[in-house]
Amino acid sequence: MANPIIRKFLSVTLLVLLFPMESFAKGDGHNQVQIVYADTPESETKIRSKLASKGSNYRPRTHHLLKNGVPQFTNRLILEDSPYLQQHAHNPVNWYPWGKQAFTKARNEGKPIFLSIGYSTCHWCHVMEKESYDNIEIAEILNQHFVSIKVDRERRPATDATYMTAVQLMTGQGGWPLNSFLTPNGGAFFGGTYFPPEHFKNLLLRVHQLWNDRRGDLIASAQQVAAMVEKFNASAQSTQKIELTTIKQAVTTILRNQDVEFGGFGSQPKFPHEPLLFLLLEHALRSGDTSTLETITNTLDALSQGGIYDQIGGGFHRYSTDRAWRVPHFEKMLYNQSQLSRVFVRAYALTGDWTYRRTAQQTLNFTIREMAAPGGGFYSAMDADSEGQEGLYYLWTSTQLQEILTPPEIERVEQIFGITPAGDLDGKNILYLPTDLASFSERQNVSHLQFLSGFDTLRDKLRRHRGIRIPPLTDTKIITAWNGMMITALCEAGAMFKEPLYTDQAINTAEFIWSKNRTAKEGLNRIYWDGNSSIPAQQDDYAFLAEGFLCLYDSTRNSLWLDRTQQLADILIKRFWDDRSGGFFMSDKQSDPLLFVQPKDKEDGAIPSANSVAFRVLALLSKRTANLNYESKAKATLAAFSDQIANHPSAFGYMLSAVYEFLYGESGANQYAAKGAVKISGFVENNHMTVTINLQPGWHINAHQPLQKYLIATEIAVEPKATNWTLGRVNYPQPERQTLGFSQQPLLVYSNQVQLESTITRKSDASPIIPLSVNLQACNDKSCLPPENVHLNISSIR
Repeated sequence: MANPIIRKFLSVTLLVLLFPMESFAKGDGHNQVQIVYADTPESETKIRSKLASKGSNYRPRTHHLLKNGVPQFTNRLILEDSPYLQQHAHNPVNWYPWGKQAFTKARNEGKPIFLSIGYSTCHWCHVMEKESYDNIEIAEILNQHFVSIKVDRERRPATDATYMTAVQLMTGQGGWPLNSFLTPNGGAFFGGTYFPPEHFKNLLLRVHQLWNDRRGDLIASAQQVAAMVEKFNASAQSTQKIELTTIKQAVTTILRNQDVEFGGFGSQPKFPHEPLLFLLLEHALRSGDTSTLETITNTLDALSQGGIYDQIGGGFHRYSTDRAWRVPHFEKMLYNQSQLSRVFVRAYALTGDWTYRRTAQQTLNFTIREMAAPGGGFYSAMDADSEGQEGLYYLWTSTQLQEILTPPEIERVEQIFGITPAGDLDGKNILYLPTDLASFSERQNVSHLQFLSGFDTLRDKLRRHRGIRIPPLTDTKIITAWNGMMITALCEAGAMFKEPLYTDQAINTAEFIWSKNRTAKEGLNRIYWDGNSSIPAQQDDYAFLAEGFLCLYDSTRNSLWLDRTQQLADILIKRFWDDRSGGFFMSDKQSDPLLFVQPKDKEDGAIPSANSVAFRVLALLSKRTANLNYESKAKATLAAFSDQIANHPSAFGYMLSAVYEFLYGESGANQYAAKGAVKISGFVENNHMTVTINLQPGWHINAHQPLQKYLIATEIAVEPKATNWTLGRVNYPQPERQTLGFSQQPLLVYSNQVQLESTITRKSDASPIIPLSVNLQACNDKSCLPPENVHLNISSIR
């Protein structure tokens, strides 16, 4: 709740908006001299040189053009490595990028700061840009009375998180564009999201008046907001025990909030909420709970059949504006493609439903085809707008279909995709599936494979024709964190589907980020764009990239990826760890000293929180290395947020799915024992199961029938709960006879690599996941470690 000063300010602001003040005379944006906003002759030369380097094909994003087509206004943002900032480079606003220069100017001139945060594919950011920031009258007010700063939230997530929290605490809501009014020291005293131009103009004038008349009150208000933000970002001072009951509580809350009729969670607008799906998948796998599995399948069926999914090209739009997933907001974000492809891969492994495999592959194939940069890495996003209209690229009319399809094809497409003459948006149709494809093929009395063959021919025909349209803008900056997410998605899909294309693409992306976004000090940068690497990496960059590298280590067995993961984890701990309260800051003081607080990414949002990913990375490393600091920091991270997790567990879905792994063993077919000295993997094909155990040099495990009764035998068995699976006689290979330093008696052992083979049979109603336990005890020449029971969950489908 806003404090009294803020509430009074809000009420004054509302009066201003209801009774607009006299506006400035509008300027004429044409036939004027060229204006370059610069502080020194040197900086003006630099700006003019950058503009000239754009070449003759450059199309400035403004309607203020001179007769020769040259933009009338150019500001400092043209020098920034950001497509979003460069979208504003020809506003008549005297924009500054985030940095010391702007804050110094505000302090020297005693002016408040107007801070505007957005991103390049944000629809309402575009609207406000056109209505207000390209408006000379509004620009004159900003230039005269404020120091204006423009921030790309995807480049500076910590800055965005700090001021988003401030605005939400003041107003109860947030979003983008995020607009805040700050003191010259960076404290926020008011803010909001989108403002219509006339309201925005009057708000600027009122803030200017209040800054002159009641500056002390505004500064005091900013200090109170800063204290509130700092309290919000603090880790808990008390700790709670996080265990299975906490996970079940989170699952219960999630299931209670599901939309039973249409799938997903909550009402409109509806987001996929991938972190929740990760937790539900983990819980369904381990518990066998049918209600959880039903929620997953209900949601994924709705997503894959809805308009939120690009039925022609593949890939998911950012969110749906309606409950039924019919009408999307048409942005395509890289992080949605990576997360949802992972969700569908895991759902396929859990259920064997080929629709999920198909959706995952189409999503990955779209991402590789349309979002992969030629030199490596993946672009961050695709806009919702094309030709000035949201979604136009993706919409179809009956007339358009008649131009490219035969009458029988038209009839088929209209039936499959629910196309009508009236359409969904101004006579245009959003393609979706009113009925799942399997049911449709049954009604057509054709085999599903035969139906899909003809269906895919039609899809490809429509996609090729759509490809000649003017496409939405692609934000071509390459973000380290989001590419880390894509590495994980490709890696998991490659392993599950035995598809080298995905694994190779994951490796290529990992090598690209490692070569292009590493700094001279062996740290990382966050952004690669237009041939330049820039912006010190944030905590999420290290965490998500490390998670991707760990997946590559698991799937390729190449220790290079484990070495690189440890390098990233060590920097993560050194630069971002909170020594006082635990957990990781989003940025370190050196990379962004201007923020009045160091925020922590704690709760999941559109993507898992960076602290959740860091926890998972450290927990996985504790199983793969002998470095005790990783386990210590994993436990400390969980403890730092345990009070908040206990009070609001469903906000920590990804962390709780990692807690499952940490406390009860990992859930895949690749596992580790003896602090990484032993790697175990399982594989099933045609009812033949192979469990492979790889041991590092100098290590061994006891044979199936050791010579000494007190030694723990190596054995595999189906877990007792899996009554629908039957394991045949296991073929244990011939062991070696060795005499080791800690024992004078000869031992029968396995070393290097050992393969255990057996048949496996399944009842028709069994889950395709085989829960297997492996008992072993690892030893080296000096000592034996305690016995371990390792759990594998092997998918029986491919």
